[in-house]
Amino acid sequence: MSTATVFHTSLDAREVEERLKQVQAKHALLSTSSYSYSMVRVSSELDNEILEELGFNFHSVSYFGITEIRNAHPVLSRAVELMKEEFKDAEIIALFQNEIMI
Repeated sequence: MSTATVFHTSLDAREVEERLKQVQAKHALLSTSSYSYSMVRVSSELDNEILEELGFNFHSVSYFGITEIRNAHPVLSRAVELMKEEFKDAEIIALFQNEIMI
């Protein structure tokens, strides 16, 4: 069973969807042949309460997940760094099993 890395952002969900398309086209590592992407969703009050309970001082507006596709051999830490780079003008955190990666 694969575990998703969840990215919470300070951006509107539609903007995140558009940017993800651009990021996937720009970086082969982040293509859909290496990762499965969940739909971008609008964060709820409950999502933000959970982040707060986990100790994160962050207001999430939207979120999405990526999961490595078995046998694709992507490098998760590099994928997270690329997302951080591509979303550097926004607030973004990445959680893997409720541990912060960025």
